[in-house]
Amino acid sequence: FIKNIHLSNIASKDNINYVIWSESSIPYLINNNSKELLFLMKRAVPNNGFLISGALRAEYKNGIIDKAFNSIISVNDQGKIIDYYDKRHLVPFGEYIPFQKYVPFISKITDGSMGFSSGNQAKIMNLAQNLPNFNPLICYEVIFPGLIKSAAQSSDFIVNLTNDAWFGKSSGPYQHLAMARVRSIETGLS
Repeated sequence: FIKNIHLSNIASKDNINYVIWSESSIPYLINNNSKELLFLMKRAVPNNGFLISGALRAEYKNGIIDKAFNSIISVNDQGKIIDYYDKRHLVPFGEYIPFQKYVPFISKITDGSMGFSSGNQAKIMNLAQNLPNFNPLICYEVIFPGLIKSAAQSSDFIVNLTNDAWFGKSSGPYQHLAMARVRSIETGLS
């Protein structure tokens, strides 16, 4: 997290609209009440631009986490979250357990006892009138053409945030990149 902030500060921030971090760059739950985190992140945001990053987001009920989401957030240069997108197509057994109420003895293969909830809608992130807008996707959502086609007509480019490090030295990251290229060709978007 701190290294990303430092690396984002190395380059001049003039004439940069977006700084983009990976899916798992912010390893903490975050919302607009996360003042210390947002204060630190503000240092990575270009002047009059935005930081686009993967983040963990939660919804609360009676002060307790009710739902957790694998999300993309956009932070402005004032350190405020101005928009978010929640991943719609979750990884079975990694981000949630299918039919969990029928098989409560099966657990996820990833950390954390709570599974993610899926987002319920496609979204175009249009962060400022003078900037291009984009279709946000998280990780393997890029392999599903239907998740992109509906929003492609309204967006200028695709942002697919992922962290393929868990693949290790395998063909996984290359296959993932190849599928992202196919989506780009299908939609005509960068």
